[in-house]
Parts: sequence; structure tokens; C-alpha cells
Amino acid sequence: MYALALGPEWLRPDTILTWLGPWALVGLALIIFAECGLLLGFFLPGDSLLFTAGLLSSTAVAQPLPLPLVLVSAVAGALLGAQVGFWIGRRAGPALTDQARRPKVAEAMARWPLSGVIVIHRHGRLVPGDRIVFVGTASSHRAAALDGCAFLIDWAKTKAPLWKQELFADGTARWVEPRLEDDVAAAEWDASAEHGKP
Repeated sequence: MYALALGPEWLRPDTILTWLGPWALVGLALIIFAECGLLLGFFLPGDSLLFTAGLLSSTAVAQPLPLPLVLVSAVAGALLGAQVGFWIGRRAGPALTDQARRPKVAEAMARWPLSGVIVIHRHGRLVPGDRIVFVGTASSHRAAALDGCAFLIDWAKTKAPLWKQELFADGTARWVEPRLEDDVAAAEWDASAEHGKP
């Protein structure tokens, strides 16, 4: 069998499966696990490895891999990897967003006479209709509180380090991109700051 790979020889799917020998199914599950759940799995040949494992499951090869075990290994690796990736995001995500949120809250406090700010952005799996973000601002001047709140909401919608993915009933998913009108609103805040306006 000949497989074309655009990387080093050791990343060729047939080389990996041959090298793993009797441990090919375990290796397949671990590589799929790493691709689905760990940040370091992005360079691994998961899709082409699955294709090659499927070819090696055919009866045309000398020692075929058992197809049911290939499927179980791939599904187990993908499900476990997705759960670990979710857990890592759940543990590390708040720390990442808090680091980015603090300077923006400080900026809002400096631009408007705010006496307090609370920003809460939920994370994890949410369903349509769930409340995702809360921004509360307090000030002795209503306009300052409202402007500070709008500023922080516009920042959260366009520049906050959040990953928003929609999952659909048919199993498909898509990443949510900032909308043009959100980008325009955020740019207006930047422009007003450049002109010395709150």
C-alpha cells in the first residue's frame, strides 16, 4: 500500500499502524483522543489514520484489523477526548477570560464614574434561552452606568477570549463569529476613547 503524507515518515498513517503492530487499535484510540481533547493533537493524522485503518480492515490485506474493534476504538477515543477537552476548557477557560476581563473593567472604571462593576460570563454547555452574560454597573449617574455596561457588553461580544460553538440536533456544529454590527459598536467605543470622550 502507498500513502501520500505531507510530513515526516513517522507521521504516515500506514507507518504508524505498522509500527504499533498488535497495539494498533490502542494507538488509534490514543491518537483520536489526542486530536479531540488535547491541544497537542492538532498535527496528528487522525482523519487519514482512520481512513487507513478502514483500508486495513478490508480482507484484501494479509492481517486485517477487525472493523468492529476499529470502530469501537475510534468512537471511544473521540468521546473520551471530547470530554477531556471539555474539562480542560472548563478548568482553564475562566482563568483565561478573567485575565482579559480585568483590564477592560479597569478601563470602564477609568472612563466613567462607576462605583462598582460585576461581569459574569457563563461557560460550559448551555441550551438556547439560557442567560449567558451578566454585566452590572453602579454609578451615581445613570448615563455613566448605562454607558459602562454597554461598553463591557460590546467588548464581550467582539473581543473577549471566548469560544462559542453552536451544536445542532443533526449532529453538526458551527463556531459563532462576531456580527458586523457588534464590531461596529466596539469600534465606536475605541474611536470615542481616542477623541477623549468616555
